[in-house]
Amino acid sequence: MSACSHAAAPATIAVFHSLGSRQCQPGGVTPEELADRLRSAGVTVSGVSCGTDGLMRAAACGTPDGHLAVFDIAPEQRDVALAQGFRVWTDLPAGKRQACRKP
Repeated sequence: MSACSHAAAPATIAVFHSLGSRQCQPGGVTPEELADRLRSAGVTVSGVSCGTDGLMRAAACGTPDGHLAVFDIAPEQRDVALAQGFRVWTDLPAGKRQACRKP
């Protein structure tokens, strides 16, 4: 008898969005504001973390700093998140997840 192996679909996928923050400047949006945007569109957020895009950047005030918010959502809600301007985490191979900083 041979056994069949079926890979289970992932319980969640990660999507991300830039915080819009810039070097040497306050501002941008918070992960909570972005989570609320997803929830308002009908997406269930099961986890929130922060991260960076992992790209090299020149140290120059006023330029983007690469900070992101990362959200775990159900795979079937992916297209709704993308329509809200979020991107799939696997599209950012150099990205690094980390705990969010307290304001």
